[in-house]
Amino acid sequence: MTLLVIAALCTAVACVIGGASGFGAAMIATPLILIGGLDITDVVVVNLVVGLLTRLAAGYQLRRHVEWPRVLILDGASLPGAWLGTLVVTMLPQAVLKPAAGIVAVLCGMKCHGFDGE
Repeated sequence: MTLLVIAALCTAVACVIGGASGFGAAMIATPLILIGGLDITDVVVVNLVVGLLTRLAAGYQLRRHVEWPRVLILDGASLPGAWLGTLVVTMLPQAVLKPAAGIVAVLCGMKCHGFDGE
């Protein structure tokens, strides 16, 4: 139960920051939740559920503007990545995945915000 509270608090903080900046809630939440002690698979599930809920609400509001052929192409194109991600999560140990996910999220955030060392 304590881990769920930690995950909820980390996600709430990340969503506030992501909402203020316009993107990146999952990128912010990932290292925070990993530091809180959850496994990488749980972090992925938390991020996917939060993302799904927010996108469902936005999709409902903007349903008149949806281009369904484009949605189908993007959904189909995402399947190889989902398959590859599943393989990686099942094949690599948590001891490798956990720090790697946190480091990649932090590096992506630094790159997106212009902290690329130049």
